[in-house]
Amino acid sequence: MRNMNTVALTLILVFALTGCGQARKLPLSWGHPQIIYVFASDEVWAEAEIDLHRMLARDIYTTQNEQWFKLKRADMEHFEDYFRFDNLLFLGSLDSENAVTEFMQESLGADVEEQVKRLGEGVYSKNDQWAKGQIAVFFLSETQQNLTEFNHRQSAKLFDTFRQQFYDRLRTHVYLYNTYDADVFFADWPWTLDLPDNYVIYKQNLADNFACYFLQVGDAPERYLAVWFEQTARPADMKAWMKQARNYIGAEYFAGEKILPTQSPRLRKNRFAEQDAWQMNGHWINDETITGGAFQSWGFYDDDTGRAYLVDTSVFYPEGKKLPPLVELELIARTFRLKQEADAYETTPDDSAAAGGDTAAVGL
Repeated sequence: MRNMNTVALTLILVFALTGCGQARKLPLSWGHPQIIYVFASDEVWAEAEIDLHRMLARDIYTTQNEQWFKLKRADMEHFEDYFRFDNLLFLGSLDSENAVTEFMQESLGADVEEQVKRLGEGVYSKNDQWAKGQIAVFFLSETQQNLTEFNHRQSAKLFDTFRQQFYDRLRTHVYLYNTYDADVFFADWPWTLDLPDNYVIYKQNLADNFACYFLQVGDAPERYLAVWFEQTARPADMKAWMKQARNYIGAEYFAGEKILPTQSPRLRKNRFAEQDAWQMNGHWINDETITGGAFQSWGFYDDDTGRAYLVDTSVFYPEGKKLPPLVELELIARTFRLKQEADAYETTPDDSAAAGGDTAAVGL
C-alpha cells in the first residue's frame, strides 16, 4: 500500500510537470477521446466494474456494434504516466486505506472530505484538472458500501458527463475552421446553418428543394449533410414520411441508396430546430455499388410555412468506426434553423444518447 508521503510526492511531481504556480499554463490533454482511465483499488473495482461497463462501455449500433467508451484500469503508482489523458475516473471511500483514496483526499481537499462525511457520498467533476481539454471525475464516499450503491445510482449521470465532454471536444475540432457567411452561402434557401468552410457543395437542386454538403480529407470518413423539404399538408404519419423521404433522396441524389430493408431504422421523438421532431437512425445500402454506411436524420413539419423537412447526415467509412464522424455531423446539423427562427436555436445536443439501452443512438 502506498503511504501519504508517496501520494504527496506524486502530486508534487504532477504540479511540476504541469507548471503549476502563480501563472499556471496547462499542457494539452492527449489520448483517445473514447478511452476512460479508471483509478480504483482492487476491492472497489470488483464491485464497480459491472455497472461501469454496462453504462460507459455500452454498445451502439451504426453498421456494427461500436462502444461509446472503453474502460482501462490505471495504476495509481504510475499516475505521472496518465495525468495528461483526456478522461480520468477516480473511485474511493474514506473507510479504505489505499493509494487511490489517499490521492483523492489530497486532490479534493479537506472541505470536500467533510462534505462527503456529512452527506455520505459525492461526485466531483473537474475540467482542465491537469491538462487542457481534460475531464477528471471523482467518486468519493464515506464507506465502500455507499460507493457501490452510489455508483449504481449515478452511472447514467456519469455517462452523460463523459459523453458531453466527448461532444465538446468534437465541437472544438469541427469548428477549428471558419464557417461560411450564411447570408451569402444559404441566400437561396429558407433555412440556414453554421457550416464549416472545409465542407463543399456535393449536389444542389433548387427546383427540388435539395442541398447536400460533403467533406473528406485523405483517408478520413466521407461525411454528408443533406436538407430536403416539400410543400405539403402535414403528413398523417411523420415516421412513414421520413422513411419515404430518406429513400427518395437516396435514390435521386445518392446513386440508388436506400434504407437497409432487412433492418428497420430506429425512430424516436426529439427536439430539433426549435420544433417537435423525430430522429431516425439506421443503415443505408447501395445494391449497385455494393456499399453501405450509417445515417442519422431528423424530420419535422413547420406549420407556419406548410413544409415537411428532412435533415439527413450520413457516413461512408468501411475501414473504421462511424460514431465519431456521425457525432461531428450531428453537431453541425443541430445548428440548422429556419430563417424566421435564425436568432433562436441551440448548438448543444440534447441528452439523446442515454435513451434506448444497447441500441441507443445520438450521433448513432
